[in-house]
Amino acid sequence: MTKKNRKTPKNSTKDVGKNEEEVLQGSYLAKPVPESQSAISDLPPAAADILVSFQFVQARLTELNGEMAVCQTARVAYLLALKEEFNQTLSTQLTNTLTP
Repeated sequence: MTKKNRKTPKNSTKDVGKNEEEVLQGSYLAKPVPESQSAISDLPPAAADILVSFQFVQARLTELNGEMAVCQTARVAYLLALKEEFNQTLSTQLTNTLTP
């Protein structure tokens, strides 16, 4: 399925928001969302296409969350290093100022 052939379901954002967890867990569905390829092939074509798109988005969000965690860790490390550098600079300046 190419990108241009993907259809966004009508009212696709209707259930997203405060009920997002319910939507993602499929608890509002009569049947659970199939995980296996054989179960997906049993779905009507439109439902299978939507499910494949959903799985793609879920996988991409997982990747992005991993990247976000790496960036947040690096951010904290850089801030700590900057703080340490400032402390060393201030300490050196104080020492030079107080030394006759």
